[in-house]
Amino acid sequence: MAIYPKMTITELGKNLYAKAQSGTAITYTRMRIGSGSYNGDPAVLTDLVQPIDWVTIFGISRTGSTAHVKGLFENTNVKQAVYSCELGIYAEDPDLGEILYGYTNAGTKGDNIPPISAGPFSREFQVNIAVGSASEVTAVISPSGFVTHEEFEDHTKNYSNPHKVTADQVGAAAKNHTHPNATQTTAGFMSPSDFSKLAGIQSGAINQTTADSLYAKKSGDTFTGDVKIDAGLTVRLRFSRSGLDSNGKFVTAEWRRKKDNTLFLKSVLSNPDSNGNYRTDTWSIYNAAGTSVVETVTWTIAYDADGNIISVT
Repeated sequence: MAIYPKMTITELGKNLYAKAQSGTAITYTRMRIGSGSYNGDPAVLTDLVQPIDWVTIFGISRTGSTAHVKGLFENTNVKQAVYSCELGIYAEDPDLGEILYGYTNAGTKGDNIPPISAGPFSREFQVNIAVGSASEVTAVISPSGFVTHEEFEDHTKNYSNPHKVTADQVGAAAKNHTHPNATQTTAGFMSPSDFSKLAGIQSGAINQTTADSLYAKKSGDTFTGDVKIDAGLTVRLRFSRSGLDSNGKFVTAEWRRKKDNTLFLKSVLSNPDSNGNYRTDTWSIYNAAGTSVVETVTWTIAYDADGNIISVT
């Protein structure tokens, strides 16, 4: 992996930095990598010496006077192997348009990038760059949202209901809802007949060893310990949307495995009501190669009078 020295703010970047201290917003537009060498003062540069391709910005955060901008490069447009050592970040100047804000060069400690014909290749960048006391620092984020493995893991372990789903939306009972215990003669959480059936299971139950010998396993899987559903869930996923309708809603979404760009899941909205609210969401789950559908799941979406989702079943 390339080792870059501290980034230098260009003269154009310094001018925008000065404007930002007086209230002008700093909006980072994209990054760029290149293969050029440069021994002069990088502050005078207005572009890379020898550009290779653009790097998509997919995240930004801020700590005090420093902005942390994340970008992802993919070798989709690389036709032959190339050496990359330049890295620049661009921003929108209200008077000049897009400018080269910062520049750094790894010299002999850069990256060798393979062509797309050799397979997908990607590289993440994080640029930590001074913004001073600028009141507004933003970035142009790609329509394709990229999620790192760490971010995906953090999200799946967030049990504080980050999507603010209510009990009514999923058809759940209130938190203080209770049922009386069922008996063989009194209905409660289940009917008396069901209670009797469950109570009698133990006497006719078989142990795990016997069950393993009696029942066939799913082809290719071993049901011992944790079951691995799909390798695509353990790697980075790439998300994209398409099919923008007249109401500004995307009707198609795709999740692709980052390691090989194979299709993992496609979601398609359909059956809109008179207000343009889609009432059907169809998920197509693909095989490991991303070439054929192995499972289809259809969800029915219900809305209230204000167009808010109240249930998904």
